[in-house]
Amino acid sequence: MRGDVQLASGQVGAAIRQRPAKSGEQIFLGDRIASGSNSGMQVLLLDETTFTVGADSQVTIDEFVYDPRSGNGKVAASIGKGVFRFVSGKVAQNEPRNMTVRTPVAVIGVRGTAVWGDIGEDRAIIALAGPGKENNSGDKPGGIDVTSPEGTVKADRPGFGAEVIRGLPPRVIPIPPETAQRVLGALTRRSGGATPPAPNGNPATQSGQSTAVALEDILAGAKVEKAQTFGEVAREIASNEGATPQQASFDDLRLVTGTGSYFVTGVPMSGTGGSGSYNFSLGINYGTRQITSQQYDLFTPYGTMTTVQAGPSFYSTLTGQARFTGSTTINGGPTATANVFFKFLNANGSPASIIQHGVTVTDSSTGTSVSGSGSLPR
Repeated sequence: MRGDVQLASGQVGAAIRQRPAKSGEQIFLGDRIASGSNSGMQVLLLDETTFTVGADSQVTIDEFVYDPRSGNGKVAASIGKGVFRFVSGKVAQNEPRNMTVRTPVAVIGVRGTAVWGDIGEDRAIIALAGPGKENNSGDKPGGIDVTSPEGTVKADRPGFGAEVIRGLPPRVIPIPPETAQRVLGALTRRSGGATPPAPNGNPATQSGQSTAVALEDILAGAKVEKAQTFGEVAREIASNEGATPQQASFDDLRLVTGTGSYFVTGVPMSGTGGSGSYNFSLGINYGTRQITSQQYDLFTPYGTMTTVQAGPSFYSTLTGQARFTGSTTINGGPTATANVFFKFLNANGSPASIIQHGVTVTDSSTGTSVSGSGSLPR
């Protein structure tokens, strides 16, 4: 947790007691956790389901049953207001229909996935973060069913979701980038009001899947088996969330607007063929989703040349990893081939915030090579 977080608990027929919450403490069924301004928190369930909420938000765990041996169980939670994201855990992976999340205007049925949203008393935006049907990560496709008194809609494509307005049928919409930036930026806001410039990673990491991966690593390393150890796990996750750059997708790259011009010189290269260096330059119009210029100046034991072949130029309809590759022969020679690339990584609470570049030159006649790589902030 960060900032002012209050926990309200009380048994049926007894007075509700409210007090400041503490990081790492256990919560119980029916406890309502509310964050103040410039505050936020994360709840970790024993099946590895995670809920993250931002400022002025409320979350309650209404029901939680879990058998760690079989993975069977049930999760029911309520988001009273504010911004949130959650990553479903083993209960939903084992039986998706056994996890539901209630809001004032709709119920979210989870089909093994990650979700974020903005909840109000009479309106909600609920977005699927991933993975969807056509994910390239090998994950089981997920989706959400959003049900209100006026009907049900389904979303199974990341970047889409449901808009629910009280009294009207819910509808599936593409999520505007500015909405994603506002909500997901609010989820990573630090105490004191400083807000990251953009969402926390690609649609999957935005949703908290980076947290889930971190949790898996921690669980594997620490062999966490008992509930009382999860406070330490939660604190470790919170301290590490978003710290490791992740491969961006073209969907992430399309969240970026404006233009960019990047240049770096003297990137070292080394290998069995000796040593060398290269210069790299890149121009992008993020608004039109076009690579406007790119150039690699190569200085290698196999020759010196300039290549600009890592395409295509337009990425408005591309899917998968935001990675551009190309190859060419050195000085037109028959043996030495240069393979070049640049790709985008999500890091530090921002999509496609790092540009990683690299070159490998291989001589097929000798089997020797030199290579080098580097990175630039977007």
